[in-house]
Amino acid sequence: MSSKTLQATWIVSDNSNADISVLNNVKQTQQRLPTELGLPLKVFDDVTDCTIALGYSSSITEKTILILDANVAQEALHLLHNLCHIVCIFVYWMDFDENLSNSLEQLRSKYNKMVVLDFDHLLKRVQAFSERWQRHAADFFSFATLYIGRLNRSSTNINSSFLFSQLLVDLLLHMKPLETDRVDFCTHCTKKYEEIYEIDQNEAYFKNVLEQIRKFQ
Repeated sequence: MSSKTLQATWIVSDNSNADISVLNNVKQTQQRLPTELGLPLKVFDDVTDCTIALGYSSSITEKTILILDANVAQEALHLLHNLCHIVCIFVYWMDFDENLSNSLEQLRSKYNKMVVLDFDHLLKRVQAFSERWQRHAADFFSFATLYIGRLNRSSTNINSSFLFSQLLVDLLLHMKPLETDRVDFCTHCTKKYEEIYEIDQNEAYFKNVLEQIRKFQ
């Protein structure tokens, strides 16, 4: 059983001019996160206040899903995206706008933790991510940011394992795939599929599965 916990932090924009039904919809969704999904939730209406709060929440056993109103996304992403304990950032819009959509797409190309979606799909996507994270949380590596020894408790002794792990993750996220990677991947999947199920080439179902895999090549 993993000792890691998952919580949610929500930053809303100034909705003083919003329709009352929109405000009620947001409040109802905020209430459902802890009651239905079991996610402790903190709500902020100021990016700076949230940044300060999350900056002090640096425990490696506490991970955070960040939920952002699209109107505060740019400022919040700039300040919060690189915090290690933020595992995913959902940015939602209430009313579709072409200019806003283009702006969010530009941000998504820059921030790899960011997921852009319609507000109506927010709860379902957060639930799916939470369930997947809980299933695999025990497999995540945990590193103490600071090395604390018996004789020397100076915070200047940085844990090299932690630093190297972060460098590795950053490197993998920014690697550009080769043109042959997709073909190699599909070839590998096809081979493994055939080995596991000992496919009879006369079986139409399995032949169709393999054909679908090969289409990606």
